Amino acid sequence: MKKVILIFYFWGILISSFSQSVPISAFQAGEEVTYIVSYNWGFIWLDVGEATFKITEKEINGKKYFVITAIGQTYKSWDRFFKVKDLYQTVLSQKDYKPVYYVRNVDEGGYTINIKYHFNHHKKVAYSEYESYKKPFYRDTIPITDDTYDLMSIIYRARNLDYNKMTKGQKIPINILLDNELTNVYFRHLGPTILKNKKIGKYNTIKFSIMTVAGEVFKSTEESLQLWVSNDKNHLPLWIESPVSVGSVKIRLARYKGLKYPLSSKIK
Repeated sequence: MKKVILIFYFWGILISSFSQSVPISAFQAGEEVTYIVSYNWGFIWLDVGEATFKITEKEINGKKYFVITAIGQTYKSWDRFFKVKDLYQTVLSQKDYKPVYYVRNVDEGGYTINIKYHFNHHKKVAYSEYESYKKPFYRDTIPITDDTYDLMSIIYRARNLDYNKMTKGQKIPINILLDNELTNVYFRHLGPTILKNKKIGKYNTIKFSIMTVAGEVFKSTEESLQLWVSNDKNHLPLWIESPVSVGSVKIRLARYKGLKYPLSSKIK
């Protein structure tokens, strides 16, 4: 399920040059959204697991924060083949949607990684604690920019952007803190379109293609990831598809509750 959360991150790169504007929240505490993950080997598509994103809130020293948690796991029928249970969490300011804390715990059939970031935006550094199946535990201090985000916070900050300010075909770069390194990627706005699929129904959407980076998750560095986002005030990811290092993946909206606005993009 590591691949699933990373794929959602690539949608989050929409932050880019719009990062300095004050956002209007497209979400609220109490939102819970679940996606079904399908993998393809050869010509067969199989539903292998789910990823659920939940939003709560807390107050720290008189300031309000969103706590966003994502859990990805395989269905029990797949555990004997390749058991997965991953946890991602970010704590971000309700004022500017910048993260103050991030944790990622991945356990996927022998692949393990545990990482924490404490962000100090005033000093423009992130304090990291990191260990994985490849590296023993170590601490690090990483320089960051004004618009540096983690894998989770970037997704929710991106949902607050005004897509009407983007032009069709526009390509926008972004930096993100990934595995203790600032990573450069970009997305391309492909404009409004209608998504029609028997699994989830019919929606008015905005489509994007997103640059992927060759490595453990993706096969190559190119605009191979395709994303459809609800064309309403929620800006909710509805459908994602992409080749990955082994096979291909599709991620579809399964169920939701607690959205701040009606999912008015759905066509009856």
